[in-house]
Amino acid sequence: MSPEERDRLTRLEVKVETQEQKLGAMDTKLDQLLEAAAMGKGAWWIMLKIGGIGVLILGGVAWLWDHVPHR
Repeated sequence: MSPEERDRLTRLEVKVETQEQKLGAMDTKLDQLLEAAAMGKGAWWIMLKIGGIGVLILGGVAWLWDHVPHR
């Protein structure tokens, strides 16, 4: 193996190692984003349920207002 080939191989190994580190950091960030999205999804469903209950209550009050005689 010539010195030039050895230098090229050394540079390539350094690049591969750097890319592996960057990919590891990207995996960590992706896991954090997925976790945050899962939390947001749960919050979204809770808000929908609370909103649905609110609509039912307001609908019941409106129905009573319409059907109970007023003075």
